[in-house]
Parts: sequence; structure tokens; C-alpha cells
Amino acid sequence: MKILLPTDGSQYSNRAVEYLCDRVQLKKNTDTVYLLNVQKKLPSKIESKIKSGLIEEIYDEASKAVLKPAKKRLEDAGYKVK
Repeated sequence: MKILLPTDGSQYSNRAVEYLCDRVQLKKNTDTVYLLNVQKKLPSKIESKIKSGLIEEIYDEASKAVLKPAKKRLEDAGYKVK
């Protein structure tokens, strides 16, 4: 089984991570947990004043800040995470 887990760093998505970590039966039957994070689009007034390469970096850094702790927690619990 594969699991897709959207996460935004909120208490609700963190509880979903903990739920997976606490379920031994799920670990036995799960090949991989795929984490997904979608960032809100920057307001167009701000986006027009920033270079496009920098916008990508902003989105990338914001995603990493959310995904990194969830990935570590799931890996520590024994899941393969992508």
C-alpha cells in the first residue's frame, strides 16, 4: 500500500503524521508514504517585484520547512518517505 499525506505543518496534519506513526499494522502494509505540500500563491503585486528564480526559492524553502519534520518523524517510525 502507498499513502499520500498532504501536510501544511498545521496541528491537523501533524496529528495525521502521528496517527501513521502509532499504527503498527499500517507500517507492516505500507511500502511508501508520499508527502505533499502546496504553497499559497504570492499576491501578484509582490510577485511582480520579485525575480522568478527567487519566487521558486521562496516556495521551495517554505515547503522544506513543513516537509522536513514530517519526513523525519515518519522515517524514525520506520516508514519509507518520498
